[in-house]
Amino acid sequence: FTWRWSVTDENIYFYAAQLVANGEMPYRDFFFSHPPLHLAVPAAFFAIFGFGITLAKAISVGASLLTGLLLWKLVREKLGAMTAFFTLGCFLFAFEQLQASTNLNGVNLTVLWLTAGWVLAMRHRWLWSGVLLGCAVCTGVYAIAGVLALWVLAYFHSGRAGNRMFLGFVLVAGSINGFFWALAGDDFIGGVYRYHGLKLAQDTTTVF
Repeated sequence: FTWRWSVTDENIYFYAAQLVANGEMPYRDFFFSHPPLHLAVPAAFFAIFGFGITLAKAISVGASLLTGLLLWKLVREKLGAMTAFFTLGCFLFAFEQLQASTNLNGVNLTVLWLTAGWVLAMRHRWLWSGVLLGCAVCTGVYAIAGVLALWVLAYFHSGRAGNRMFLGFVLVAGSINGFFWALAGDDFIGGVYRYHGLKLAQDTTTVF
């Protein structure tokens, strides 16, 4: 039902990703308030296949399906097929997940990286887990909460595990942030980080 044009912010992301596919750079050539991998992934698809609404929507749908399959595989190994099937169903048909599954707002890709990093951590592949966690934060800054939780758990396993996860994270997150900071300077820091701190806190008080 939602695999079609919608009046949402994703149209901004479609346009920005197409600009990147055409050789323009975020932060330097135009303002963008999200981390760079939010645009880099769809831009890569657009550069190869060209822009189309079907492809654009398929990126977020595909990320959601891959995340579900990762959850299914991990839970199946740990808790059995029935629990894995229940987990997959709960994830794919959760309200927030359904809302995000056809909206290229970056959440789908962020959750995919974060889940893949978690799966690799469960397999004790700490360095590659850190690499994917770095990708998560470079797609959505809000992933840092999950990254920190997994990092603490890695250190509970062993100091070496925590150090290797941290190394993988720093290599990716540091390189990507460093590149765009060198490219756009304060415009990168201002757009991705400072801009959000300047927003007024939302008043959640309900008046009847």
